[in-house]
Amino acid sequence: MVCRALGMTVQDDNTLKLITAKSRLFGTIDLTTQAVDSDYKSNLTLKVGQIPSTYFFSSALFENTSTRYRPFHPQGFIATSSEMRMYWVLAGYWNTIGNLRSALSTDFAPINPSLPDTKASIPAFYQSRYFVYAPIGVDKTGVEASIRMMQKQATPLSTDALVTMNRDDKGGDKTATYYINEGALQGMFWASKQGGWNSGSGQNTNRLFPFEIIDYPIPDTAFPEAAARGSDFPEALKVVPADNRVHFGHSLMTIDAIETYYKDPNMQVGLENVITGADLWTRMLRLGAYAQSLGYSANTRPFGAQHIQSGTNYLSLKEAGDLNRQKQLVTELIANFVDN
Repeated sequence: MVCRALGMTVQDDNTLKLITAKSRLFGTIDLTTQAVDSDYKSNLTLKVGQIPSTYFFSSALFENTSTRYRPFHPQGFIATSSEMRMYWVLAGYWNTIGNLRSALSTDFAPINPSLPDTKASIPAFYQSRYFVYAPIGVDKTGVEASIRMMQKQATPLSTDALVTMNRDDKGGDKTATYYINEGALQGMFWASKQGGWNSGSGQNTNRLFPFEIIDYPIPDTAFPEAAARGSDFPEALKVVPADNRVHFGHSLMTIDAIETYYKDPNMQVGLENVITGADLWTRMLRLGAYAQSLGYSANTRPFGAQHIQSGTNYLSLKEAGDLNRQKQLVTELIANFVDN
């Protein structure tokens, strides 16, 4: 008995219809558990065996919606949310945040680009008392522009140089932002904080921390304020939730780097040669073009078909029984997505 996707009709779910190649703007990725547990002092490599999430944004006029596509997670396979959402990336001890608006706005100030050939009137990055962050945006145009600004204004840094800096605790000399332009962590953004990162324990950590995604829904009427930049940026801070009831995601990686990760022959995507990473990258998009169903087959005869809907988790770790089995089921599901 294997998990299969069964062909149906043209996709009519607006959330899932966003899943197209041109709408995919960035992804999120995990570092090793050892890296996180050491506060990024060691083991700065990507977690083995993951299938990173990707984020899609509508290009339709006056339709500022987005979809998060998360294939492989303990809670299951899911594509969710077409409501208007505001996206940020933040570096620091995000688990100390009790009030997101306060975390972003307390003693906030723009970070001027450190590169001599960059003359930007609008800063991509800001700092507050304990955090460094960047507003990503609400709509496709804003998100694309923000990521370009981040790449332009951050200091290029190789993975090897990052590893050395964090090993030697060299991240507390100044507040700065970095774009990893070479090595296994290429496509990620990291930051240092002058004096180190405050964890609330009375001891600061003098290393570079990765930027991680934070997002939350906003009403249509709040779009102008949420998207405000430059001298109007304080308006954006006013519509940040005054609590921590937001989605905290993983580390941001540019979409080009995420695609490279998927297409790496060494990526252990599935078990028993179910599918390659490159093929997975392509077939995931079929959910946006055609309605798919989750079902089971025995002796080639399908039964128990279940329509895949946005906002619903499928094939959770609990249902699968163990991580390897869950991964095999998820990769088999995507491998069998139909394209007609």
